[in-house]
Amino acid sequence: MAYFISQKMKFEREKMGLTIREFGSKIEKSHVAVLNYESGKYEPDLETIEKIALVLNLSFKDLVMEKNKMTTNEQYQLTLNQEVMKEYAATVLAELSKYLIKHDIEADNDPLQVLFMELSAVKNKQIFNTKTNQELDKIQGYLDGIKRFVSTLSDLPINEVA
Repeated sequence: MAYFISQKMKFEREKMGLTIREFGSKIEKSHVAVLNYESGKYEPDLETIEKIALVLNLSFKDLVMEKNKMTTNEQYQLTLNQEVMKEYAATVLAELSKYLIKHDIEADNDPLQVLFMELSAVKNKQIFNTKTNQELDKIQGYLDGIKRFVSTLSDLPINEVA
C-alpha cells in the first residue's frame, strides 16, 4: 500500500515558480483540488499522480511512498509521541471528569457525558491506532479544543452553565 507525498509536490511546484492555479491548469485540476492535495486532505488518483510527476519532472516513485515503510527512528518517535498524547488525553479527560463531578452531571445522554465517552475512546483506541505523526497532530488539535472548551465552562458561573 502506498500514499502520496503532498509536501514533495508543493516543494517542487514552488521551486518551479508555479502558482496553485497554474499548476492546477497543467494537471487539469482545479486550484481547490491542488490545495487539497498539498494539505493532505485528499490524495490524487493514479492518473493525476502521473500528470503531477510529468509536470514536475519527477518519477512516479518520487511522489509515492509505501505506508508501512518507516525507519526504526521514525517508528520510535511515533511510539513516543503516542505515549505523550495518551498522557495529554488523560489530563484533558481528568479535567472534564472533575467538571462533571463538580456539577453532578450523570445522565448518559447529557452532551458532556457523551463528550467524555468519546474522549475516552480517543485516549484508549484512536491514539493507539495512529500511523503517522500528522494523525497525532490532528488528535492534539481536537484535544486542545476540548481542553479550551472545558476551561471556558469551568470559568462560567454555575447559573450560566445550566
